[in-house]
Amino acid sequence: MNEKLSELFNRIKSDGNLLTVNEAQTSQGIVLPILHNLGWNVFDTTEVTPEYAVSGGRVDFALRIQAVNKVFLEIKKTSENLDNHQQQLVYYAFQQGVKLAILTNGITWQFYLPLEEGSWEQRRFFTIDLMQQTIEDAIEKFEVLLSRNSVESGNAYQSAKSLFEGRQKNKIIRENLPKAWQKLISEPDEMLVELLNETLEKMCGYQAENKQITEFLQGLFPDVPVGVPVLKKKDIAAESSSLKSGKKLQKSSDTQNDQTALKLDPENIENLAFTKVIEARFGISTAENSWRDLLDVGLRTALKKGLSISEIKDLLSLNIKEGIHKTQGFCPIKGEKCSRQYQDANKTMINAVKLAKSLKCEIYVLFEWQAKGKFPMQKGLIHWRP
Repeated sequence: MNEKLSELFNRIKSDGNLLTVNEAQTSQGIVLPILHNLGWNVFDTTEVTPEYAVSGGRVDFALRIQAVNKVFLEIKKTSENLDNHQQQLVYYAFQQGVKLAILTNGITWQFYLPLEEGSWEQRRFFTIDLMQQTIEDAIEKFEVLLSRNSVESGNAYQSAKSLFEGRQKNKIIRENLPKAWQKLISEPDEMLVELLNETLEKMCGYQAENKQITEFLQGLFPDVPVGVPVLKKKDIAAESSSLKSGKKLQKSSDTQNDQTALKLDPENIENLAFTKVIEARFGISTAENSWRDLLDVGLRTALKKGLSISEIKDLLSLNIKEGIHKTQGFCPIKGEKCSRQYQDANKTMINAVKLAKSLKCEIYVLFEWQAKGKFPMQKGLIHWRP
């Protein structure tokens, strides 16, 4: 591991004055040291070129190799909302034919592929948050996506493309899974109907008409939940065979992970330092792979169900308030006009479980301990259902 980067990131995490620094201090105290430890010669202005002129403006830094622009880097102060500045940066990079662009406030680093299709936000393929992610994860991604060697070899761009395509694929899957489930219920597959009829006949001696089964399924699932596991044809055949032998299939789509993961007691959450989330769900909603987003999904669910900020504060050990706030460790809750203060993984999960119990929502988190975690490279599982 890059020890100098590790020391730098530890210092950043523990610096209580970070949220008060301006752009110049962010550049000199955070960004340039990171670039230096990633192999860039920050003292050579032909390689790390400040105030690079582009049509209609300037970019804070152009990272260049053999006089070719490889990366455009735009820096804002640590308290700045980066989303307000992504369009300009990506536009400049697109106009100049630069394949990689990075927007950062020193703490959050947003990576873009300017030459891809889609909106400015859709071209963002990865985000590193030095306060939220483990140091090991952050270093790994920085070295792959921004080290000079990786950029020069083309590996950075190829890795970026893979991350972008994976993100696009997951987005398409998330959008279409509910539609596929709806189609299965509204137009039941022949094998699903046969399986249900076979089981029905064994129980009561009669078979139902296809129309009866269709109407039953449509009535059973008037509101289709996202993430409900859908049986594929081969799974249906396997379940049919299992029914005949008197056996029952596992219901969870995560059976293999569930069996190998170390199960934590939702009533006694601890030892979540140095972990990364693999998969998380709160109720019927899927969270992005972070502890922070899991709780935010829960908070959005609570607000949509009518809980007030005051009621949430009474329920949880959490500093949350109305309005958009980005200082003193606060960050806005996406999609809501309120903000909450940062918490570590243990406190975040404790609050998420409390919220799930109060709302009677299932909560499922599959995660992995990193090298410095309590159980290195071991998967863990926290699962509670009403």
